[in-house]
Amino acid sequence: LAQVDTVLMDKTGTITDGRARLVETRIFDGFDPVLLLQLSASLDQGSPHVLAQALVAAAHERDLVLDTPDEIREVPGSGIEGQVSGRHVAIGGLGYVTGNDGDAPNAEQIRTWIANKGTTAVVVAVDRHLAGVLLFSDRIRPEAPTVLRQLRNTGVDRIVLLTGDQASLAADVAAFLGMDDCVSEMK
Repeated sequence: LAQVDTVLMDKTGTITDGRARLVETRIFDGFDPVLLLQLSASLDQGSPHVLAQALVAAAHERDLVLDTPDEIREVPGSGIEGQVSGRHVAIGGLGYVTGNDGDAPNAEQIRTWIANKGTTAVVVAVDRHLAGVLLFSDRIRPEAPTVLRQLRNTGVDRIVLLTGDQASLAADVAAFLGMDDCVSEMK
């Protein structure tokens, strides 16, 4: 280890505490935000993704009853879809949820919400219509700056942040911690 000059660090669970929290729900066309959370959390119950776990936890905190999903199809790094209470629900990145239709209704507004500093966004469609966006936040571990400083003191010249998060969020975290570079939107 004495010869290591570059360290690559994953963000979620390493630099941050890995316990994302639902901080905001934004909806379209009067869709019920409680129903959006209930359907999304019901679908995400079986997913190991950290945001899925946060979504289910948010539903439990609100005492929502979750239904058992059917016909689940998950694409790691992109999203999940299936049937919940007879409704088709899709959760994930904008491209996944819209089928890469950049001109989908409300797509531009969603891009603005996704760019919200300090949050990670999950897009939700119900019955193939964009229903809303769930915004999550994950706190930086209090010991992270000390650990990075100790790495520098041992001779590490370059520290790179790796994450599946959007570029602006990754760049903000890397800059805040004085990291040398970041690679974002990894699958």
